[in-house]
Amino acid sequence: AYSRQVEAHFEHNLSLIGYDLTPAQIEPGDTLTVTLHWQAHDWVDAPYTAFIHLLDPNGEGVAQDDGPPFAGLHPTDHWQPGERLRDERRLTVPADAIPGRYALEVGWYDPSTQERLPLRSGADHLILAYVPLDVPQVPPPGTPVPAILAGQVELMGYDLWQDSGDGWSPLGDGQPARPGERLKVRLVWRTLA
Repeated sequence: AYSRQVEAHFEHNLSLIGYDLTPAQIEPGDTLTVTLHWQAHDWVDAPYTAFIHLLDPNGEGVAQDDGPPFAGLHPTDHWQPGERLRDERRLTVPADAIPGRYALEVGWYDPSTQERLPLRSGADHLILAYVPLDVPQVPPPGTPVPAILAGQVELMGYDLWQDSGDGWSPLGDGQPARPGERLKVRLVWRTLA
């Protein structure tokens, strides 16, 4: 069973009939798991390679998984007519990913020529889904220090902690640090341009 049904027919008797996607919303550093449900409508004439790409809001590829299903252990030219197969792929969202709507594109290509298999519509890939990415909100700094650098970046402020041996504790505004203790600083930046 699959959570989302699709009817996407590629040349050479390959069809995508459904997929599962977790999580439905992503954050930087997340691993996106996509399970593709394929079906062979008749004999497939060659061992094709499946691909799934994650594209950022600007259309740039930021993660991909290209390879034969099942790491080549059951190539497409061995699939039986009517056979249905489940192919799990994982994509890691870059830690520096920008907020916005990310596209998941999927398809097939011939590894010997790198030529993509077209859909019946003529397109060389299918946009499977759009996945929103929200960058987690950063709490405001405890000590504001507005400073603008070159008109492009603002240091909004900082938080300061000290390690007294019993763990980290906040170091309040104007409170002196003690000699020999470690300090931890969190700087809060904002882009202006």
